[in-house]
Amino acid sequence: GDEVTPTSVRRATGVAARAVRNAASVALALPADEPALVTALVEGYALGYATSGRSPDKEEAFERLSRLGRVQWLTGDLIDPEVPGRLVAETVEELGRIDVLVNNAGRSTSGDALELTVDDFDATFAVDVRAPFLASQEAARRMVDGGVIVNITSIHETVPRAGRSVYASAKAALGMLTRSFA
Repeated sequence: GDEVTPTSVRRATGVAARAVRNAASVALALPADEPALVTALVEGYALGYATSGRSPDKEEAFERLSRLGRVQWLTGDLIDPEVPGRLVAETVEELGRIDVLVNNAGRSTSGDALELTVDDFDATFAVDVRAPFLASQEAARRMVDGGVIVNITSIHETVPRAGRSVYASAKAALGMLTRSFA
């Protein structure tokens, strides 16, 4: 994916932290290799931590998060259209409510535009656009007292990069989806 720098983590953390000030529960779909954002948000909150599966690196992140508070670990493949809503529903079932949803899962497809396949395109848009759309729908329906949905995009939403045509297009779509949802 894009390089995670201290500035980008601080910026994303600041946006999401402002969103959770009054929240009792937070649901995140984050890659395990970016735990700084998760750690900044979880202290004092119940957290739904969603990953594509269980593995030692994700287990380590889960254990660090668990030391900070209550964490419900959920798994699912976001390419499956049934999974985003299920992850939100299971978070609400376990934690009682959802106040904030942070969609940060992403598929960083790269390659020459003439070499990428329809499967590359479909999988990228399924994870980067459709999954946040479906998770946001389900979360918004369950945020009976209001709430916040944060979608993490990329600079490539507006600035193209060679070899990232599908990724940049998906991030642009997510940006527009976010603005349209608001």
